[in-house]
Amino acid sequence: MKRTIINLLSSLFLAINALTVTAADGSKSLEEIAIHPERSASATALSLNESTLSSELLAKVKTIHARVSQQVKKGELLLSLDCEDHQLILEQNQAAVEAAKARLQLAENQLQRNEQLLKNNLSSQELSDTRKTEVKTQRATLKQQQLILQKSSLDVSRCEIKSPFNGIVTERLISEGQLATVSTPLLTVVETDRLELSARVNIQDASWLPQVRQLYFDFGEQVPVSIFNIGNAVDSQSRNQEVRLVFTDDTPLPGTAGKLIWSDPRSFVPEQFIVKRDNQYGVFINDNGTARFVTLENVVPGRPHPVDLPLDTQIVTSNIGMLKNGDQL
Repeated sequence: MKRTIINLLSSLFLAINALTVTAADGSKSLEEIAIHPERSASATALSLNESTLSSELLAKVKTIHARVSQQVKKGELLLSLDCEDHQLILEQNQAAVEAAKARLQLAENQLQRNEQLLKNNLSSQELSDTRKTEVKTQRATLKQQQLILQKSSLDVSRCEIKSPFNGIVTERLISEGQLATVSTPLLTVVETDRLELSARVNIQDASWLPQVRQLYFDFGEQVPVSIFNIGNAVDSQSRNQEVRLVFTDDTPLPGTAGKLIWSDPRSFVPEQFIVKRDNQYGVFINDNGTARFVTLENVVPGRPHPVDLPLDTQIVTSNIGMLKNGDQL
């Protein structure tokens, strides 16, 4: 008899436990079932600097040292102009500066001697004023010659065209032996150190981007990026906004095309848990053991749908085919 009672109690316990498990398994938290669909948008890596280097002198191209597609370092010699004429002018101006210094020294010596003679009443004040004027004139002449020399030195330095930054030579616009005038384009260099990613993102997706934890640029491999700026203008035809992003680790080559990839930050309920009641779509939540129907707007049948519910909300996930609002779970 006792054994029979024990067996009955054990069976009852197992039945209650089974019911409890079934009820627990019948709903899950939104955090457990939520999915975050992957989003993407076309994107291109753009250099912040693309410079066409031009001649600042009238001179023939002597040597082109860099080839198209060659990577170059900042300060690296790319092209040399034939500047023999400018070098001769530089040397001529150097000699003119030396001559001006000598004339100034002579004028200062003459003024000093005249001042001694004037103290002994052996010279006139008029001659003293003349010597002082001569010194001032020679000082001005020296200053003028030094400025001319500085200009000549600058011209000679412009005979060598150097890269303004680390980059890639993308165009060669002149040939060796060709005469370059002032402003003649010579080479085009694109910077490789400072890049930004330009992405065209749907206006609806763009509004959620600031909440995304991690974004990637996929161009065959994935590199992380972060948002720099979301444009305030919307393309009237594509309804896209330009989003500018910066690379946080490795950078691709300028002009690399690919996709910006991210996971939607919103919580989406899988389509199998969305049901239709009274011509409205929604989900059932477990409200302390009672089924409550929460309607959803603009549902596309057969697709997950975003919900604005706390992550700990219990979503009914089983036996929802005939479930009604207010049913006991």
